[in-house]
Amino acid sequence: MKTLTAEGTDVREVLVRPMFQNVYQIEFRQTRGIFTVILVGFSQALWLAERIRPGADVRLVPAYEFAANGVPSIQA
Repeated sequence: MKTLTAEGTDVREVLVRPMFQNVYQIEFRQTRGIFTVILVGFSQALWLAERIRPGADVRLVPAYEFAANGVPSIQA
């Protein structure tokens, strides 16, 4: 699974990305790298994103779209 998008992020941001029907991926940077959590439900994803890093910018980013060759690309 690919993490940390082409949009990039920094320590003040938490990204929320739709994966498929009602499943979301949360991505955030830590000192040891990128941490990813998969959750069911948009409200739960936003709730956890706000608790992971209080005061951070929470961004909803596009879902990944997989090409025929299986390589993920960002869906605009």
